[in-house]
Amino acid sequence: MRKLGKWDTKTIVELYIAGTSVQTLSEDYGIAKATIYTWIKNKQAKEEKQNRPELATEHVEMQKEIQRLKEENEILKKCISIFTEKKKN
Repeated sequence: MRKLGKWDTKTIVELYIAGTSVQTLSEDYGIAKATIYTWIKNKQAKEEKQNRPELATEHVEMQKEIQRLKEENEILKKCISIFTEKKKN
């Protein structure tokens, strides 16, 4: 079985949107129905993400917060090691 490119997957999803059943697409192209359903789901998720730009902004903000918390965690770890060393001495 040949490997399908982005063009092929896009075409199959467009055929589904145009009204061709997944069963027919599966039989015609020799692709598992589960694979076609996955492509459809991915396309729907991508379109939903594009229609909600606030999610992208929120994602960036969350990534910044995660980075800040990681840095804070590292500082606290260093503080603990410094104070435990002083206690031992």
